[in-house]
Amino acid sequence: MKRITGLIVCLMLVPFSAQATKLALDFNNESAEIRLDVPLTADEFGRSVIGGRYLYNEDEDTDMGTAEFKFFGEPGAVPGLEVGAGFIGYVGETQDILDFRNIGIGVMASYAPGQLQGLGFSARVVYSPDIFSWGDSDGLTEFNTRVSY
Repeated sequence: MKRITGLIVCLMLVPFSAQATKLALDFNNESAEIRLDVPLTADEFGRSVIGGRYLYNEDEDTDMGTAEFKFFGEPGAVPGLEVGAGFIGYVGETQDILDFRNIGIGVMASYAPGQLQGLGFSARVVYSPDIFSWGDSDGLTEFNTRVSY
């Protein structure tokens, strides 16, 4: 818990740009995750974002950090839909002292139409093949779904 508290304090000291920086803290009984996304550029084709996150799971005694570079765009035919792709680097360690370092490519989508008044849904899939996996890992696949308000 000291690690998470220290990370939150450090992130509060980081100056954020005024344009759509996202800071999120997610938790349940066994784990906590903090995420930060900072926009780099935006034009008529979409936007690019750098970010990262830290996850700690007490039940599995797992620490994981990511560094992320992502591109997002909005198809004009579906209001509220945003799709993206990116590169995600993983570094971590599990309870059995198994360490992993991976670089993956991911696709993501989010849907938050105006008529739902702030309710949104998102999904993400990241795949890292064996060739981009080091340490004790033989590849990595991450599935992530989220409901937000």
